[in-house]
Amino acid sequence: MSKILSFSFLAVFFINIIIPSYAQKGNYELVAEFQPPHIDFSKNKNNRRYQLNDLKLSESGKMLLAEYGNRNSLIAIYNLDSMKCVGAYWIDNIVELGECYLTENDTKLYVRVSRYSSDYKIILVGQRYIRDVTCDKTPKGCYMAKPTQETVQFYSPDQKYYFARNANNKRTLHIYKRAGD
Repeated sequence: MSKILSFSFLAVFFINIIIPSYAQKGNYELVAEFQPPHIDFSKNKNNRRYQLNDLKLSESGKMLLAEYGNRNSLIAIYNLDSMKCVGAYWIDNIVELGECYLTENDTKLYVRVSRYSSDYKIILVGQRYIRDVTCDKTPKGCYMAKPTQETVQFYSPDQKYYFARNANNKRTLHIYKRAGD
């Protein structure tokens, strides 16, 4: 009888204490988990070294940019309202998200082609439209690129979301939302 009570107590403890805290970071609950989007990587499509390298939130706070890569970059765009990937785009260069930005209600993404280039790619979010332009044709114009540190975890400015690369699987993006929001 004592063994049954002990086992019952442990089961209740495990279910009520351990499991809910597994999907939480402090006051935040896990609301989405994303692997890299599966698009044709051409010759690199089976490359397992691709990992989440950088994250950036749009100025509106509604879109999250994620850069996956090894020698080339895959830019994924996630809508925070629907918690869905709205686009994934292959760039044949290493891209720094610090030099990327969204405009026009998060419908156009401007991507600097490489650190030392003044060329950009314009991407229409949610479509397969990608076009090359020079920096003078972009909303921010030509400016000197500033070195940026890659960011793999951060809070949104309003502290509503916490974004992080999974510590155990560097290919996985976790999105947490503050409990009660």
